[in-house]
Amino acid sequence: MPRLAHSRWTLVLWAVLCPGIAQAAESGLPAELHPWGRFKPGAWKLYRVVTETLDEHGKVVDTTTTFTTTTLQATDGPGVLVLRTEAVVEVSGKRLEAQPSLVRQGLHGETAGDKVSILPMTTGEIEIQGRKIPCKIVQVQTSGPNGATVAKTWFSPALAPYVLRRESRTTDATGKSVLSETILQVTAMHVPCDLVPNSDGASQVLVTTTHPKGKTVTKALTSTDVPGGVICHTAEEFDANGRLIRRSTLTLIDYDVTPKKDRSGLFNRLRARGHRSHRAPK
Repeated sequence: MPRLAHSRWTLVLWAVLCPGIAQAAESGLPAELHPWGRFKPGAWKLYRVVTETLDEHGKVVDTTTTFTTTTLQATDGPGVLVLRTEAVVEVSGKRLEAQPSLVRQGLHGETAGDKVSILPMTTGEIEIQGRKIPCKIVQVQTSGPNGATVAKTWFSPALAPYVLRRESRTTDATGKSVLSETILQVTAMHVPCDLVPNSDGASQVLVTTTHPKGKTVTKALTSTDVPGGVICHTAEEFDANGRLIRRSTLTLIDYDVTPKKDRSGLFNRLRARGHRSHRAPK
């Protein structure tokens, strides 16, 4: 079974869009600020990711298309979400359906066994399009057997998309080697979007992740009306020498805040479905 092409890009965005927020009793932040936590079980989204791998001359040598449905399966206790993922991968004209998987995670992205520590909340401000926005700032450290992540998040409880900036650093188990650093910043708000016509518009987000082997730059549109937040994105991955080695485009096909009526399997639904979609930003 080929590696699921969608995972590289969606995990990057989910990690940064699921901010370092603990349960309300610890941080004062409600689950409604989480891109999945604001929805009830049964909410889902279907999206397509096209990933191209390039050679040293910039020529595309491999293309993989993945269709993925993610569903909020349940809320397993306070501040814990269970997400179900179904995926179909298109390789050389053939569609291969993977076994469904379940991911159990906390509101700040931690998995079972991780330790979480939260510093007292402070205040500050973020400037977006010349507008200065008062924010609350929370810093969270999540640690597990493979290392630790320290994340600092600027958020506005009253202004979507709520999380306006996030800086995080992940180190190895020794704490001496930096595995990755990520900066998320909202660059524009109230962007018109056909997919969410009755909302206050989408938000434009820029995510830059650097690591010893290079960096990934992702440009996305997000909406608080869409389960998981992400409407579309483009991502480019560069090696340590700055050469583009991979690019990806995610497009939201369909979503709903209520359970899917058709449970005949993702493969059959894709074969029969007419769908709506939104073009990813350039």
